[in-house]
Amino acid sequence: MPRVLLLTILVGLTITGNHVTAAENQGFIYGTVTLQDGDTHTGFIRWEDEEAFWDDLFHSRQNELPWVEYVDMAELQAERRRLYFETHGMFDRVMWTLNNKGNDPHLSRLFICRFGDLDGIEIDAKENVTAIIRGGERVPVHGYSNDVSSDLMVHPAEGEPVEVDWDDLSGIEFSEAPIDAVPYAQRLYGKVESTEGVYEGFIQWDQSECTSIDVLDGNDHEIPMGDIRSITKNRKNNSDIVLKDGSAFPMSGSNDVGRGNRGVMVENPEWGRVTVAWKRFVSITFVEGKGSGGGRDEFPAIAPLKGTVAGADGETWTGRIVYDLDEAWTRDLFNGSLRDLDFDIPFYLINSIENLGDESCRVILTSGRTLDLGNSQDTGQKHAGLLVFEEGMETPTFIPRSKVGVITFDQ
Repeated sequence: MPRVLLLTILVGLTITGNHVTAAENQGFIYGTVTLQDGDTHTGFIRWEDEEAFWDDLFHSRQNELPWVEYVDMAELQAERRRLYFETHGMFDRVMWTLNNKGNDPHLSRLFICRFGDLDGIEIDAKENVTAIIRGGERVPVHGYSNDVSSDLMVHPAEGEPVEVDWDDLSGIEFSEAPIDAVPYAQRLYGKVESTEGVYEGFIQWDQSECTSIDVLDGNDHEIPMGDIRSITKNRKNNSDIVLKDGSAFPMSGSNDVGRGNRGVMVENPEWGRVTVAWKRFVSITFVEGKGSGGGRDEFPAIAPLKGTVAGADGETWTGRIVYDLDEAWTRDLFNGSLRDLDFDIPFYLINSIENLGDESCRVILTSGRTLDLGNSQDTGQKHAGLLVFEEGMETPTFIPRSKVGVITFDQ
């Protein structure tokens, strides 16, 4: 059958209840897993009971910071000292001086990347891990999260799923799923009401459950997420559940349905990802028929960050930008919080960032939405400043955060 005709037929298929068709497969992580003994497994890949989709985040820690060589470390240390002294008393100032005497500022950065921006992952004989970015960039990483230690589940086109121990891995090569491959579940989608507003998009409940076959558990209940219509936090700080068949009951006794919940992630192409803390959560209503999200080939091409930095004193610099000595590409993510809502925003969705001078930033998205975010390395005292590579200059200009006014990106 011609590919175009097959695509037309598949796109016309729908999901009824929890029945899944190939039309829903584009958002699921897919690829080939190679073991140290040479065996391979190809299919939909899931990181144990967590990451399953291209817009999910791969976390680790970078082994190297390639931009540090361009930084005046003495200037950066002086900046951090000044900011710390402005907000702390005499005893803290003395301790800071003793602990930092003669030392360069400690710089360590996480590696955070959406799975859709990865070509693959390599693990060598010494268990060193390298993330391979689309386009060929190679980033050595280690530790920090279970993303570089978790067992994998591979769901092949035919047969039972295969569990792969991370210690047996040699590498993973990511690819688009074949057009006729039927995924193992339906992706969760819903509307989350919080004390700070309503957020709609793809859902990861308790930072874990994200498909219709994942289980919500508590007291005597174990309920597939695909059977649930809504969840509401009740006065006892537990949950009231309503199923799609109309039955309703309270649940307690686990982190899934009470104060131990790690937050509800909502993925949306306007802002990226927001995690709503349990203390801000009010309710969620699940919605069917929204598919599984964008496919790997729908991710925008990766490009260097470019734009203009307006200094607090009126100076301007235009060129390639490295933000916080870390984020240098449109695929990188800006992190910040708004009253217990944590945002992870791809830089290609950001129009401008304004330094508000009080441990926070005003972020204006390309959609026009404005977010005042704080409480993160990207917004606060631990921010390491900017590099701007201006055209015709041999070395970049280092700009401490306190001297940054507004950054406007070329999008």
